[in-house]
Amino acid sequence: MFKWFWKWVDSQEFDPIIEGKLAHTYDDVLVRTRITERYNQVHPLPVKTPLTHPWLFDPLNPPEGWAWDPFYEIWLEI
Repeated sequence: MFKWFWKWVDSQEFDPIIEGKLAHTYDDVLVRTRITERYNQVHPLPVKTPLTHPWLFDPLNPPEGWAWDPFYEIWLEI
């Protein structure tokens, strides 16, 4: 009677990511890899600019296309 239902259930792929379970608590290596890859897609490494990494730049020798506004104390992309 419910043969079609069990056949359908067996054909479904279930997501191993469980709501409420935190990333660091997963033990399966494949799931942990999937979590890391997805995280890196959503949050890529930023390009180093005066806006994202101001401590790496000298306001008196700004990189090409940037300038330091000493009054407002911010980097401007020009």
